[in-house]
Amino acid sequence: MNKSLKYKIIIMTMIAVFAGMGSVFAYYLKLEKAYEIKAKNIAQETEIVEEKDQPEEQKKTEEVKETKTQEGMDSNSEEAEKEEVASLPEEKLSSSGTQNFVVCIDPGHGTTSRSIKEPVSPFGGEEKPGFVSGTKGVATGIAEKELNLAVSLKLRECLQNHGFKVVMTRDADYCDLSNIDRAELANRENSDLFVRVHANGADDQTARGIMMLVPSRSNLRDGIIVDKSRSAGETVLNHMIKSTGAPSNGVIERSDMTGFNWSKVPVILVEMGFMSNPDEDMLMSTSEYQDKLVDGIVNGILEYSKLD
Repeated sequence: MNKSLKYKIIIMTMIAVFAGMGSVFAYYLKLEKAYEIKAKNIAQETEIVEEKDQPEEQKKTEEVKETKTQEGMDSNSEEAEKEEVASLPEEKLSSSGTQNFVVCIDPGHGTTSRSIKEPVSPFGGEEKPGFVSGTKGVATGIAEKELNLAVSLKLRECLQNHGFKVVMTRDADYCDLSNIDRAELANRENSDLFVRVHANGADDQTARGIMMLVPSRSNLRDGIIVDKSRSAGETVLNHMIKSTGAPSNGVIERSDMTGFNWSKVPVILVEMGFMSNPDEDMLMSTSEYQDKLVDGIVNGILEYSKLD
């Protein structure tokens, strides 16, 4: 055998060997990949089986946890909404539409040189003095007419600031208008509300609180005016009690008051408190408490003006 043939045989043998090794290597690679895929499938099947075999109680526990978590989130949201609402400022009464609403303020009593009697009602009957002096503070010595005027002047300013048109029966101590004259002034001005400002007095020095007087149907026969007066009286009294914290002595109908019976417009008489009670007398003499009284009257008129 010559050398060239020998070399060819050797080379071909080596090629065959390497080719066989490559095939074996490729076979092993395919086998390894197949095992990896099979192992992955087995793992997935195991997870599915475990999930299926999970105890029912455990599933329920997890569902409850999720529900409670969601409820907690909802509860927190509701609490946040409640806190937001609670933090909102209290709504104030609007002054819109007050420009056409006329309020006639009558500061009770006053100084005069006249002395007359006049019929309590346009329908005849009893006569009463057209002028009376009023009561006096047992602790302060302040005359009722002075207290009535001080509060009425503050009331006028506050009402005007809210846009109301205000008419006064008097703005000073001296006044020649009788009870009938004052009612007729309110009538001439086409007042939407006639507010008579007074303070109370009693033999019992422990008596205290705010009282509201309104006309009855006995001598004021216009049922609409009587009903409107009642509505205004209740509304204003409620706000005065809120503003001052004073006791309420309620709304009382009166048929014996000249200023009521001659009125052709809704009318109320505010008894701010008892000057016969030393503590309440002192309280009403303070500017701070007078402001509270005024705030209550104004808020009541604001509400009533929306109802009228």
